[in-house]
Amino acid sequence: MGLGLDAYNFNPERKLRFITLAEQLWPDISQCCKGIGIHPVTFYNHMKRDEKFREAINAIKASKLDELERVAIENGRDKSKGFLDRAMILRAHRPELYDRAKVVRVEGYSMKDSEKTKRLESLSNAIDTSIVSSYTTRKERQRLKRGGVSDAKAKPQVSE
Repeated sequence: MGLGLDAYNFNPERKLRFITLAEQLWPDISQCCKGIGIHPVTFYNHMKRDEKFREAINAIKASKLDELERVAIENGRDKSKGFLDRAMILRAHRPELYDRAKVVRVEGYSMKDSEKTKRLESLSNAIDTSIVSSYTTRKERQRLKRGGVSDAKAKPQVSE
């Protein structure tokens, strides 16, 4: 697989080489790992264990994202290009206005007890109505399958 015999010996010298590769190849962690002969799992394990290594990698990631954001802002200023750069920047920096995620706040705790009771009763009635309607509909379908005529659709017989 090309990982070498010492794939799990991720010593400080190899970490420095990894950091140098990451500065060039980020975000391609797989290529960085292959470049120094470790498995990606080894990289992720050391990200969890080694705080200084994690900080160095996070600094590279932040730097690359800053660069990407700068380019996106520059492209966003060019109105002849698409709107996605502008939308991305606005969502990132003004999520309260442009983020698609909707937040639903339930403020039932501020209701008076009588209002809570009234709303719960109406909800309970709606659920009961739905259950009865579903049962009635199912019962009607079964009756029609057996060839019977439902009571609601039965027509009175007229004798001549």
